[in-house]
Parts: sequence; structure tokens; C-alpha cells
Amino acid sequence: MEYLLRKPFVALLGLLLIFQAHAQTDSLQQAFEQQVASGQKMDAFATGDLLASSYSVENDIGKGTPHAFRLLDFVKSEFKGRARDSLMAIAYDQVAVILGSDPGPPNQAKSYLDSAVVLMEEFGMWNRAAHVYSNKATFLNRLSQYAEAITYLIKAQDTILEHDVDGNDSYTLWSIYLNLATGHRNLAQYNEELTYALKSYESLDPDQPEKSDDVLYRLGYSYQLIAIAYSNLKELDQAKSYVKKGIAIFEKTGQERAILDLNNTLATINKEHAK
Repeated sequence: MEYLLRKPFVALLGLLLIFQAHAQTDSLQQAFEQQVASGQKMDAFATGDLLASSYSVENDIGKGTPHAFRLLDFVKSEFKGRARDSLMAIAYDQVAVILGSDPGPPNQAKSYLDSAVVLMEEFGMWNRAAHVYSNKATFLNRLSQYAEAITYLIKAQDTILEHDVDGNDSYTLWSIYLNLATGHRNLAQYNEELTYALKSYESLDPDQPEKSDDVLYRLGYSYQLIAIAYSNLKELDQAKSYVKKGIAIFEKTGQERAILDLNNTLATINKEHAK
């Protein structure tokens, strides 16, 4: 009964967030145009960068693609020298990310990421570089180039740890470990898959007593990842125990789809037990 009462509220909250997101992009678009017109170059670039990120988050390819290319052209025409090159690195990244949102072939996005990586490494832009490495791994995975994708994920991890990117942000590391586990699974390297699945769990400070729904969700997803790795290693009792832990987490957060996925994983494990 409690879930049925909460469900309309969650749906209403989701609609409210969508309206807020659209309002934000409209406001940013107006600010960007005004700053370009008044010659406020750096302010215009900062606003344009934020607007490109907003379009990417909303997965709005229709508006995001022309804006990302306009941002790139703006940098090329309005800046010079090293300042131009450093800002182009960010603009290349924005173009690549919005192009990568398109379900079509990722080759074009990958070429822009290659350009972004070269410039970010040259200028020591490690904060953005770590995310670009991770983005590049995503595109390589879509091309089924799993071993090369793993190389870039390791670079992203090392960059975060060596340069204290985002204060060694746990969410970024969690997503990298998750993708490393999946990458090794694609290569049938199941011991390595388990290693990174466990790292994804450990990166979330699981012993912290107070956890937000977002952290709980990621913990539940890590449990699922660990369960799959143990199942691939034929350690089925361990796999079942982590599936049950994941289900318990998602029951707390009301994630019905995640519970369904874990129950399907459990059914697969039970079939393996029956053999």
C-alpha cells in the first residue's frame, strides 16, 4: 500500500524535474546568446559548456548536436593561441558526448574524443581528461574493442587517483569499476570481472551507516555485478547470496525493474545449480 501511495508522487516529481530541466536549458540558451552578442567571450564559453552538458543529460540530440558544433566554431573563431587549444579540448569532448548519444555508429564521436584526449593531456586538464578516457572506453565498447576500452578505463582510474580528481569522487570510481567488470566479462576474464565488481562495492564506503537512496541503488547494482561474476566462476552459492542482498537493497528503494532483473539472475543461477 505504501508503494502505491508513493508511486504517483514519484511520477509527479519526475515531471517536475523534466520541466525544470527544460526551463534551465532555455535560460542558458538565452544567456549564451546575450553573452556572445555582447562580446563576453569567457562567460559565453562557460555558459555554452554548461548548456551542452545539459543537452547531453537530457539526451536531446536534436538541440544538443547543433549547439555543440556551434560551441566548437565559437572557440575556433573567437580565441587564439593556447587559450584556444585548451577550450577546444572541452568543446571536442562536448561534441563527442552528444554525438555518442546517437544510437548510430560511434566512429565520428570517437574521432572528436581522440582530439580532446591529445589536448587535455598536453594541458594537464586531468579533471576533464578522466571523464574523456571513460567516455572513450564507452565508444570502444560499442565497437566491440573491449581490450582497448579496458586500457582507457584504467587510465581514467589512474588519473583520478594520481591527480585527486574530484577528491577521488566515489561515484566516478564506482562507474569505472563497474565498466571494468563488464569489460572483463566480455573477454571471459571472470577472475578480473570479480575483482572489479568487488572494487565497485568497496568504492561506495558500504560501512557508512547513513546512505542516500542513490548510494543504496549503486550498492544494489554492485551486488548484482558481484553475483554475476561469481556465477561465471561457477561459485553458485556465493552468487545467490549476493543476489539476495541486492534484492533486499532494491526493496528498500522501491526499484521494481532492478528487483525483476535480480530475480531473473537468480533464476539463471538456480538453473545452473540444477545441472
